[in-house]
Order: sequence, then structure tokens, then C-alpha cells
Amino acid sequence: MVATGISGGDSIRVFNASLFIDDHQGEARPYLAESQPQLNSDNWRVFPDGRMETTYHLRPGLVWHDGMPLTPQDFILSWRMEKDPAYGVSELMPMKVMDEVTALDDRTLRIRWSQPFPRANGLSGRDLAPLPRHILEAPFEQERSDVFVSLPYWTREHVGLGAYRMDRWEPGAFLEGSAFEGHAFGRPKIDRIKIIFMGDPNTAVANLLAGEAQMAWDFTLAFEQGILLKRQWQAGNAGRVIFSPERSRYVAVQFNPQYTDPREILDVRVRRALAHAVDKQALIEGLMSGEGQAADTMVAPTVSYFGEVEKVITRYPHDPQRAARLLTEAGMTRGADGWFVRSNGERFSPELRGTVSGQEEQEVAIVSDNWRRAGVDVRVRLTTEVENQNREFRSGFPAFLGRGTELEEESNLGKLYGPQASSPANRYAGNNRGGWLSREFDSYYDVLLTALDHQERNRAIVQAMKLVSEELPQIMLYYNYVVQAHVGKLQGPAATAPGGERTWNIHEWTID
Repeated sequence: MVATGISGGDSIRVFNASLFIDDHQGEARPYLAESQPQLNSDNWRVFPDGRMETTYHLRPGLVWHDGMPLTPQDFILSWRMEKDPAYGVSELMPMKVMDEVTALDDRTLRIRWSQPFPRANGLSGRDLAPLPRHILEAPFEQERSDVFVSLPYWTREHVGLGAYRMDRWEPGAFLEGSAFEGHAFGRPKIDRIKIIFMGDPNTAVANLLAGEAQMAWDFTLAFEQGILLKRQWQAGNAGRVIFSPERSRYVAVQFNPQYTDPREILDVRVRRALAHAVDKQALIEGLMSGEGQAADTMVAPTVSYFGEVEKVITRYPHDPQRAARLLTEAGMTRGADGWFVRSNGERFSPELRGTVSGQEEQEVAIVSDNWRRAGVDVRVRLTTEVENQNREFRSGFPAFLGRGTELEEESNLGKLYGPQASSPANRYAGNNRGGWLSREFDSYYDVLLTALDHQERNRAIVQAMKLVSEELPQIMLYYNYVVQAHVGKLQGPAATAPGGERTWNIHEWTID
């Protein structure tokens, strides 16, 4: 099977495995673990002082792609590395509260926690991904961090536990793999896979129509290409296009004083003015033929508590006159040429960044046109994927940045969490790229991370959304569809809910 992708996100899952995996509905299933710990049992104990302990039993007979046995020591090495400040994640969840990882025997792993962590019975690869101790322990002990992360293991000599064993990796070009006999869920039914990194969605469409590729995943296709393929394939049932509302689009605001320019964007009235100046319906018409949905909040409209969110959030309907009043209240004046001017006499001219790509490029063009019509002389800068690989660069935008995010609550809201603010201390690895800091928001997010009661977590999210809608650390735009497409001969891919894994069952896929 040949698949096309952009960033490699889905590809990582193909070659690697974790204790648990989220299925297409976002529900955690045992993967390398034999079963899930049950709360208030010997496998999941919560102590009166708030500490917690969980125990995991690995499936018997698990081996790495090179045939070496998987042991609890491989998870311990991963924990040790991630707790090391040199690698920039020790203050992120769940590492922040994962106090100790030990082996009870050659198949049993125990984790001690400093506080409750509700996802302890569903730890995925982003939480604690095992590392092959037999390959990495010695260099981890001996080498500097910059040398360690440059080892060929992380690229061409990768050894994992996933459905496919990596045979070849040409960075920036493609990955090739073969079915792994020792896979935890059994040998995949498709013998070989090749993943081609393809940034141009039109090229991906051409490959699918020509039979050169059987599937497009990992954000290769934008909505317009999905519609095109659906129309082309519909008559002959030659393929299937899956539209999943897994993501949202928004404009992030820069709060880090090291980068913020112009300073007026720190005034909430200015951010509210810019929110009122955006015509979301024009975005949906221009990008998705009018079939999308405007977003006023960070959470998915499908969650059970969405009605409660709608009751408390502040909305910013398209209203250029209201936008002008707010900019005036913030101390700006509108010149005879129609542009707003700052108190120092300079034109208010913030930068809006977006990545060079079909949909995002169009999105930035529409938003910037809206703002210009409102009298804001916005400057557009389109960046490349190569530029965005530099963490400091992508965190150092001066004013506004077009971004997308998955609608899974923890990772989505984490993009505003104070401890995840991007900085030199974490090597700019934090997902809070704009550096917004709010103790109130962090307190709600801490509840999301620690409360074992589901309703308590939901209430915290509702209050967090109320705060975000008032303070506007980001300007919401619309819900975005993740588009997957595959030829009719490929069976197995399914629509995916927020937080779910598109390729969780790739071992079951078949192709004629």
C-alpha cells in the first residue's frame, strides 16, 4: 500500500506502539498492555494524600522489530529521558506528575504519581512511549543531549514495535516498511507500506486518481481536494472520501514580551475588535463551499457538555463598526486614508503568519482582507514547512499566527496552558506558542488533568472556555475537516472522532 502524508503524524503510529491506543472513537484500548487498570483496585490505587499508583502487565512474548524482548526497562528508560530537563518535556503532563516508574518483574510495570491523573488507564505514545534500552541506554548514559538526539536510531535506523518494521527512510521523501510478525495485535494483512511525504494536495489527488497511491492521510488533502475526489470517484465507486470534524482553525496571539509587536495587541479591546472584523461565513464559503461550521470556542460541537459551553461564552459576530469603536476605545485613530494609527503616529500594522499551503494560504488571505476592510493594515507573511521545523522560529511570530489543533480536550486546551509556554527553558518545545499566561485558566486545566470525576472535568472545561472567550488569547475561526481518501480496493479506514487514531486498526486493513 502507498499512502501520502505531510508531517508524519500518522506514520509514527504505523511504526510504533504504546501501552494503550485510542480507537477511531477516541476510546483507549489495551495495546502493549494486557488490560486497563481499574480504579480502586490493586492495579489503580488512590491514596488519602492525593498520590496514586498504577500497575500495568505487558502482553506476553512482545518483541522489538529487531527481535529483542520488550521489557518494563524500556519504559523506565523513556521516563528517565523525558524527566531529564535537557530534553525539554519534564514539566509537561503527565511527566510532571509521574514520580517513579519501576519494574516489578519482566512483564509488570508500576508508576507512582504525585497526584491523580485521569488518563492513567489509557497512556498513549504521547504520554510514555517505550524506548529500546538495548540500543539507547548506553548512549543516553554517556553522550550529551545534542549528540543523543542526533543518533541514527531516530531516523534511518529506527527500531519500533508497531504494525510495520521500517525498512527504509529517506528524510523528507518517503518511508518504507514491511509487516511485522511480532506485532501485538498480530501480523498486518497488507505486506508492505510506503508513505510518501507530499506537501502539494493536487499532486496527492493526481497520484490517487492514477493509482500510484492508495490512500491520502495526515492532512495531505484539504477540503476542496476531498470534494473533487468525491465527485470523481462517486459514479464508479472507485474510492471513498472521509470527512472527519477533528480539528479547528484559529488565529493565535503573541503574548511573549520578547516578541510582541505591536504592543497594542496585548489590549483585549484590540483583540476583540479583530475578532469582530472576521467574517467567518466568508471563510467557510471560500474554503469549504459553504459546508463547514463557524467556531466560537475551542471544544468540539459533538461533546456532551457543548450546550453548557454555548450558554457562557462570549461571541464576536461579524461587525466592522463595532470593531472600529473598539479600536478607537483602545487609543487608535482612523486616518483620512482609512487606516488606523497608533498613539505614536505609526500605522497599526501587525503581522499575520500562515504556512504556504492551499487551505491555510487561502485562510490567511481572507482573514487579512477582512482586517484591511476594517482599517487594519495587516502584513501577511507566508512561511515554509522548512522554516516551521525550527521551534524558535515558529514560536517567535510577532503578532498573529494561523494555527490548527485537534479537538481532543487535553491536547487542544494545552496550547494555552502556562507550563507549556514555549521558551528557551524547554527548547521552544511547548505547545503554548503565544506564551499566554493565566493562573485562572491553568487552575481549570489542572482539574482537567487531575480530576478523576468526569463531570468535574467537564465543568472545569466550561469555565475555561468562558474565560478564553472573554480574554481572547486566540481568535476562533471555524471547525476544520480532516480529509482522508482511499481507493475502493482498500478496506478498513473509518471516520475518526476527536482524539481518535486514524490508523489504530491498520493491521486489519486489506487491499485487493
